[in-house]
Amino acid sequence: MNEALTARQRLEGFVFLGGFALCIPAANWLIGHAGTVCAPEGPCLIPVAPGLMAPSGVLMVGLALVLRDLVQRRLGVKWAAAAILAGAALSGLWAPRPG
Repeated sequence: MNEALTARQRLEGFVFLGGFALCIPAANWLIGHAGTVCAPEGPCLIPVAPGLMAPSGVLMVGLALVLRDLVQRRLGVKWAAAAILAGAALSGLWAPRPG
């Protein structure tokens, strides 16, 4: 019974890990493509409070924090750190290149 629980926890952890790593490139995509106002050569913005705008990528922050916590609970801190590095690498690959 304990081995089955451990296998399930590891599977859940890897699902959370994938989602967490993808939050960074998803936030970057949102910043460049989704918002109520998109400046030329600048970020797309969304209203977050009366008179206050923020880059649309902030929408991913809450999800990223929850997924980070779930990865740490299921797989440990080292896996969460690896996900941060993987997400940063994906972000670097997908980031627009100047001119």
